Amino acid sequence: MEFELHEVGYREASTFTGFCAKHDGIFAPVENKPFVASREQGFLLGYRSVCMELFKKQTGLGAVEIVRNADRGRSPHDQFALQFFADGMQEGLSAAIGDLKTDKSEYDRILVSGDYVGSNSVVIRLDQTPDVMCSGLMSPEYDLSGNILQVMDGLSMRARSLAFSLTGVDVGGAAVFQWVGDNPPAKALAMGFAGMPRKSLPDALYRFSFEFIENVFVSPVWWRDLPLDSRKSYMRRAGSGVNPMIERRRDCLGDDGVRGARFGVADVVCHY
Repeated sequence: MEFELHEVGYREASTFTGFCAKHDGIFAPVENKPFVASREQGFLLGYRSVCMELFKKQTGLGAVEIVRNADRGRSPHDQFALQFFADGMQEGLSAAIGDLKTDKSEYDRILVSGDYVGSNSVVIRLDQTPDVMCSGLMSPEYDLSGNILQVMDGLSMRARSLAFSLTGVDVGGAAVFQWVGDNPPAKALAMGFAGMPRKSLPDALYRFSFEFIENVFVSPVWWRDLPLDSRKSYMRRAGSGVNPMIERRRDCLGDDGVRGARFGVADVVCHY
């Protein structure tokens, strides 16, 4: 499946409407204060990703009925195929929502307590604002070398998640990998990035962003200046996880030679 980019205003790109004005103030320490890569700031970025993912999945579940009703006037064969697809969609979304509610309860407990010791993160400080920004949640299946971190073999096992944000901050930017509690798959992948040579990190972060995060926004000027082959490579990554019948390659995060990042790494801060 091929994707196209569309221009939107920065307010639309940067706004998540899942919180009312009162509760959106939860994020003041990361939005209104200097970014110091603290446990609290890493936690809040991760918490917003978890809430956004749960919001999207719940919205998607509500759309299943629309899919079911789309079979009207179709042949019996097409109706069966469409209902079979809707059944799978509902089952998958319901399982994901269950996992996300479990995750969110852990985040809620930390948020209410104000004790962020249980929040873990790898924060990569960037010396410039990145041209690509994103925020989301993913389930690590493989590490950077292609070794298996967790087996996603159906709906019976809880998927362990890793939150990721690539964003501009008051000085430069930050890439934040965040998780809570004992989560070996998340820790292993985040530590892989923390241990990577700094000169290799910027483009590795872009590969990861396009490969695994749905909520990605880019600078239009940067995008237009990229070589065509580089744009095609990023868009292939954006579509790589769409078809559930096609297994993602173990080496999907390997260096593909695309050099789009224009920032350097200023520092790496780890909390775990």
